[in-house]
Amino acid sequence: MAAGDEEERDQDEPEPPRAPRSIGREVAVAWALAAAPLLFGSAWCPVAVIAGDPCPACGSLRALGLFVGGRAVASFRLHPLALPFAIATALVCEAALRAALLEGSPRAMTARPYGERALGFYVAVAACMLLLWLVREVGAMGGPVLV
Repeated sequence: MAAGDEEERDQDEPEPPRAPRSIGREVAVAWALAAAPLLFGSAWCPVAVIAGDPCPACGSLRALGLFVGGRAVASFRLHPLALPFAIATALVCEAALRAALLEGSPRAMTARPYGERALGFYVAVAACMLLLWLVREVGAMGGPVLV
């Protein structure tokens, strides 16, 4: 067998799949990098910057800060869905990480009941946030969040 034949065969063989733990680490790093601006208080809303109007999630970070600081009523007034949205996001992150570790892909989270429920809860809270945003845009419930 010639050396060229070995090179051709090596190029034709697909790469072996990566270990689920490796993919799990990559998913965890991606989520941590995405959350870093939020954790360090340097997050900004691209919708508010570009359009000058708040998005459905605007005020959530400030509301969570108020909640953590013991001002639950002020947090609820600023954004009543900030805490449920944070919990839903954490559940989806955890389900995606668990699926990546066990199944090799974060998308596999929907194949398990826990992942389906986490994603369903997230979608429900996001829909409520959109409804709240629309209601506030017409001046109800204190009007739009200041950006």
